[in-house]
Amino acid sequence: MEIQIKIKRATYVILLFTIGILLLYHLMKPFDLSIIRNLTVMNTAYIIILSIIPIIPYILGLRVLFFGIGYKPAIKPLYLILTSSLAMDYTNPMKLGFPLRAYLYKKVLNIPLSVGTASIGIEIFNQIFLLSIVSIFGIMDIFSEYGIKIPLAVIMTLLLLTCPIIFFKPMKLKKYTEKFPFKNVTNKFLEVGTRCQKGIRKADKKSMLLFSFLLFVTQVLHGIRLFVILAILGIEINPVHCVYIHFISTLIATISMIPMGLGTRDASIVLLLMKLGVPNEIAISVALIERVVITGTSFILGSISASVLGIRLFTESPENSDSNKNPYPSKNPNSSKNQIIKP
Repeated sequence: MEIQIKIKRATYVILLFTIGILLLYHLMKPFDLSIIRNLTVMNTAYIIILSIIPIIPYILGLRVLFFGIGYKPAIKPLYLILTSSLAMDYTNPMKLGFPLRAYLYKKVLNIPLSVGTASIGIEIFNQIFLLSIVSIFGIMDIFSEYGIKIPLAVIMTLLLLTCPIIFFKPMKLKKYTEKFPFKNVTNKFLEVGTRCQKGIRKADKKSMLLFSFLLFVTQVLHGIRLFVILAILGIEINPVHCVYIHFISTLIATISMIPMGLGTRDASIVLLLMKLGVPNEIAISVALIERVVITGTSFILGSISASVLGIRLFTESPENSDSNKNPYPSKNPNSSKNQIIKP
């Protein structure tokens, strides 16, 4: 049964990956690499710096989230864990970054696996919610000539959908999922959902709001990087549109479940830029620069962090790696660097 599930997952990923690559290939037929070759060293440095800066509010957001749940992790190990998980996503065919992060939360920060999983669930929920809300307004703006109107009722419905996540107990569905062919997988999702729900209920509301704001700032900074790349290539465009394009393309990549959003995010950026009047070759150049810079910085920073933590990204799973040797040992699991500040 597990082998069949893995085969179906692999088939789904390969299919979407192939569609994305074929779409990019079709768009890149008339592409001229001379546009990218004209980038100066200084301009490249600017783009790299703009790719690193968003990590700051991301880490601060994670720390605020843990404060709200009742833990006080230090910033340095949070940085190492976050960047290592990003590198894991870029070196494996499946999305293993989140499982690795939950594992490292426990091994490095002494945060229980259930709490780490709940924090990741809260993070994913916030990310998708923010991406969805902003993408709605982005679609209305970018495709304004089609008269697309998103009624307020749609936005209110999206907001109301959060109520079941907070109040409905997922395990109540277990008696129904027992009849499903993949009941083991479904039950695991229900268990994760229960943990996330408990985390949301337990988290301080002010901390949750601040965490959501810092996630929003992180995504906006990525949109600003897109604006700077276009400016370097000589294209004037509304920076708000760049932010919208980043949110929409990231949402599409997230929904596709393809590691790195390879193909889906790139094609989305190209098509949306072309929709706004950016020449085909420039749009493709921007997508390629974004792909190379994001992949490169994430991989390099993550590989360094993984080395510090003892994670072997290419050869071993987290459980068998040297990360069992905690690089931040503490005689007391509730030390000042990670003390429980709420019962």
